[in-house]
Amino acid sequence: MLFLISKISHGIPSTRIPIELPLRFIDDSYYETNILIGNPPQNIGVLVDTGSSDLWVNSPNNPNCYNGNIDCTGFTFFNKSNSKTFSNIYKNSIFQIGYQDASYTFGKWGVDSISINSSYSDSNEDTGLYANIPNAQFAIATNSNVPVQAVLGLGFPRREAVNGYKLATNKFYPNLPQLIKQHGYSDNVTIAMYLGSNETYNSIMFGAYDKTRYIGDLHNFPMVNQYPNVTDKPATFAITLDSMYISMDNNQSDNIYISNDEKYSVVLDSGTSLLSAPDHYVSKIAGLLNATFDNTTHMYLLPSETDLTLYKDMIINFKFMDFNVPINMLEFILPYDDSYVFAILPTKNVNTGFVLGDIFLPHVYTIFNLDNYTISLGLSNQNITSNEREITWIS
Repeated sequence: MLFLISKISHGIPSTRIPIELPLRFIDDSYYETNILIGNPPQNIGVLVDTGSSDLWVNSPNNPNCYNGNIDCTGFTFFNKSNSKTFSNIYKNSIFQIGYQDASYTFGKWGVDSISINSSYSDSNEDTGLYANIPNAQFAIATNSNVPVQAVLGLGFPRREAVNGYKLATNKFYPNLPQLIKQHGYSDNVTIAMYLGSNETYNSIMFGAYDKTRYIGDLHNFPMVNQYPNVTDKPATFAITLDSMYISMDNNQSDNIYISNDEKYSVVLDSGTSLLSAPDHYVSKIAGLLNATFDNTTHMYLLPSETDLTLYKDMIINFKFMDFNVPINMLEFILPYDDSYVFAILPTKNVNTGFVLGDIFLPHVYTIFNLDNYTISLGLSNQNITSNEREITWIS
């Protein structure tokens, strides 16, 4: 497949290539890519988060980097004073966001240009697309205890952290996925995400998807509105999980059903390392592993003498209608101090607390369609050995 490419600085692309950003898995914890902010551009590594909607970057004046609360070694900070095109906005308002792990970020709003060096290439020709988006809104963190240098939220604008606290702007704005469409780099607001075993090919792609990144068919699911009392449309990347069961090496005659025919909405969240599920789900699986709940960590721990070979043929199956995602149990048993931890955290919030994070997501190729409120899933192709591409534009 050959794409003829010409580099551009802004506006509608003269040739049809997708914007694709490579992803790195940092500290076995989160996925990061790079964007350029300001003029001259400052290269910032950002955590890619499908569970939030705002872009925020760390200020060099964040006190948590100097009082020992977080380790900022290796951070690249955004220095607004070094950008000719930066402007403060909403000077009497603040930015504030909190996360499920009780971490927080406070800051101030601004606008500046955001540039993206697309990494898209195929086996025939390396290509480059330099996309420039002027006057993009984002926040500069002046006080954050989140141990990352920046976060790129990819969710719906209605999920933005612009209300619900004192001095909020109460004004939604077009975030980066919306701006990519507005500036003509895609026909729609869609994000295709591949998180394979070979980090070389991990990426997010806007406006198109790659058929070489999954096996079999794509399965389309409607997004679920988890906040019907607040909005009449979905605000999170959530779909319905129809069942969850344990099998022994895919031998369905020995299935142990965890869900008991209950259906829950689950959020596909690349900004979450582990998973969380209703407590009665987690406790049932933990019982099979001889794990006990620890009141300090609020997680289920396995004894240090656990023989992991006992669980090597055990599979956790996540079933979405007729589409099943099987994952080996050993992927959910992680080293922790001198013992092991079960990587599905219990939650009592059964309405919005069921989250599938970075242990689950590498097993599926995911397409988030924010215009049509659908999520498409296919089993991830984990055996990519070349950069052959088969790109389909989403209309």
